[in-house]
Amino acid sequence: MKTKPLREITKDELQRFLQAKTNGDACMSCGQSTWIFDGGSEGLYPGWIWGSPKPTEHTLQYLDPSKTAVPLLVMTCINCGFQRAHDVHIVAGWIDDHPERGEK
Repeated sequence: MKTKPLREITKDELQRFLQAKTNGDACMSCGQSTWIFDGGSEGLYPGWIWGSPKPTEHTLQYLDPSKTAVPLLVMTCINCGFQRAHDVHIVAGWIDDHPERGEK
């Protein structure tokens, strides 16, 4: 998949995506619908960069995101702490393709 440069994704855009493409915004662990969005205050930004462990001698000391980095939008359930993450490129691509109303 060819990816575009990352851009800000607003809470409204993410909510629209979640309503159209998932089973809603209920937590998969406890069923509550109250989330903390890990990102900027003006909009959502990539929350985590997931990388491959980079060995240094006999220990794994840090992640090397240059290998398999995937920017993610991360949400944490306020009730139970469960975290869910969505690939930024997939969310942004769907939002760009569906600017006004959501479709599955």
